Amino acid sequence: MQFTDLVDWALRKEDDATLIREVQYFRAHHSKAIQLARCIRVLKESLQTERLAMYRSSERLAAANAIACVRRHINRNMHQAPYFKGKRGCRAQVAICDRAIHAWGKDNNKMCDWCGKTGHNIEECYSLSYC
Repeated sequence: MQFTDLVDWALRKEDDATLIREVQYFRAHHSKAIQLARCIRVLKESLQTERLAMYRSSERLAAANAIACVRRHINRNMHQAPYFKGKRGCRAQVAICDRAIHAWGKDNNKMCDWCGKTGHNIEECYSLSYC
């Protein structure tokens, strides 16, 4: 792209309309690819910022023993919650109280839209952080 003027001059000398159109097509897609790469860079930086905020928040939640507090209320007082009765309440209780088992069974069927591998989704994809 540094010598665009020289390439354009050579293309005019060649006088091949198909070749000229293909070079223009290439240039347009090259420019779009550069633009998308810059957008991805900005988005990856934002993703890393949000992941860092989540990590810090999870440290504070762990220090406050949030899981034990939530589990205690779910196990003792869930019958008072109007929206979680019957089977729905049982499923919610299992999903929260036995999170590791529930997540394992569900995650094995996930397919990542970024790398195409199974076992995780795009939010958990390690290759998003890979340079």
